[in-house]
Amino acid sequence: ILLTATPVTTGDNMNNTLDPATVQQLINGDLEACRGLLTALDQEQKAMEIRSAEKLAEIIERKATYLSRLEKSAELRSQWAKTQGVLDVASAWQTMLDQSKNEQLVSSWSSLKGLLEQCKAKNAINGKMVARNQKVYSRLLDILRGQNASNNLYNATGAAAGGSRSQLVGQA
Repeated sequence: ILLTATPVTTGDNMNNTLDPATVQQLINGDLEACRGLLTALDQEQKAMEIRSAEKLAEIIERKATYLSRLEKSAELRSQWAKTQGVLDVASAWQTMLDQSKNEQLVSSWSSLKGLLEQCKAKNAINGKMVARNQKVYSRLLDILRGQNASNNLYNATGAAAGGSRSQLVGQA
């Protein structure tokens, strides 16, 4: 796996070698997309806190754009790895960068991996917020419909037993 002056192509016939400038350009594009995604994730969290559906819709569109860019880049790395006969794209890419002895590429790649981890962590937090909000709204709808969610308790045999009751909002 070598970095040479041969440029990478974005088609099906990707070359076996990558130009360091092209690799840096790909990584820089991913860094930019990750930073944009992190900003969007922060904005998404704030929009969920204030329950702004309009802002959330706009933010989701931006997130999709950033994710699409990252996905295209990941596909390019995958295509390159296939030309190398390697299945583990991440380790092949890391090996190629380490062998290049290009400190700027290695540093940029390390920064990208860190940003990707931050994106995953923020996305997980936002996902938990969405799940919690869905649970709260579902419970409120059940109350409005006059349905109590069953409280699962264990009976004498150790099996879960529900004890649901129904009440109208006026009786609650």
